[in-house]
Amino acid sequence: MNFTFLQSIYTFNTYTRPLEAILITFFCLLHLYKSGFSENWLRQPNNWFNGGILIYFPAAFIIFILSNYLTKSSNSSMNTMVWNIHAALVLFMYLIWARGFKLIGNGR
Repeated sequence: MNFTFLQSIYTFNTYTRPLEAILITFFCLLHLYKSGFSENWLRQPNNWFNGGILIYFPAAFIIFILSNYLTKSSNSSMNTMVWNIHAALVLFMYLIWARGFKLIGNGR
């Protein structure tokens, strides 16, 4: 819907991706608040999934907002650096998720 009515298909969707990041971050914070803080916080797989999301999406929110500006700027090294940071954030989120999946596999 975004590419059909709001933005061109040749630009990064700077409306829906930041909104997605805000909503996912909000719901993860809400889940964290409702689940409470238990003593064995690091042994709960859900907390690892939440942690990965809460590291990636708030930082990616800024990248998503500035993405069209960065791709159109003449500073290609800065553009490359920002997207490398994005890739590192995604990798870090997946590593944290792997820890959560490992806890599920161990039956803890």
